Amino acid sequence: MVTISQEFAMFLGTVFTGAMLGLLFDVHRALTRPPRRLRKRLTPARLALDLAFWLIVTPLVFILLAAANLAELRGYVYLGLALGFGLYGWLASPLLLGCLRWVLGRLGAARRAVTRAASIAAAWLKSHTRRLTGRT
Repeated sequence: MVTISQEFAMFLGTVFTGAMLGLLFDVHRALTRPPRRLRKRLTPARLALDLAFWLIVTPLVFILLAAANLAELRGYVYLGLALGFGLYGWLASPLLLGCLRWVLGRLGAARRAVTRAASIAAAWLKSHTRRLTGRT
């Protein structure tokens, strides 16, 4: 027999699972944010990434729910998932999504700087190699 404290712990597990689902969804949104000109269209790449997200998240949620609820689906499971997802979206999502997008923007800027420096170095090396070998 399951006690009330165990039921409450299981409910908190479903709330936590809902919040983790929200976190994973924000990471997915930050990584797959398309350029402004493509926001209205569903490209094959976005469709594939969305499908991959749900194929990864669905078994993960199932495993977390099975661990938290001893593989029992009760009515409060759906309430807990919705509550956790909603609380995460209301309290943490705006801050975390902004931070993720900022970090990804800085990583993109660093990648562009390294690429530019490498292309400048390659052009300089190419021009000086021609001078040393006598080819123009």
